[in-house]
Amino acid sequence: MLEQIKGIKLKGANFVNQTELNLFNSPNDKVAKVALAYERNGSGKSTISNAFKKAKGENILNIETVNLYDIDSHEISIGEFGDKAIFVFNEGFVNDKVKIQEEGLGSIIMLGEKADLTVKIEQATKKVI
Repeated sequence: MLEQIKGIKLKGANFVNQTELNLFNSPNDKVAKVALAYERNGSGKSTISNAFKKAKGENILNIETVNLYDIDSHEISIGEFGDKAIFVFNEGFVNDKVKIQEEGLGSIIMLGEKADLTVKIEQATKKVI
């Protein structure tokens, strides 16, 4: 089902009217599909990534509508598979899940839940000082 996704239709944030974006070429590719958006600031990259998060079922307030579609423009519902098959690595993900500490002897990089430890360490350090 997810391998059939050709694109996304969305309305909200930077996209005032419903906009259709063909992000993937062939639904018959046997490799993992990836779309990398590299563009100037304000061009809609975060809006598009947030639309995919909304398609997964997350509450994204500034995205009004979102639909994934196949090569024949039929709507695809990802339902319960979304969290297991669609991953959005955007600025929000980096801010929430990746912390880089550059002070001291060398950089320490913490990912995922471990990134929350940075805040706890900083709070504990402030209490000691």
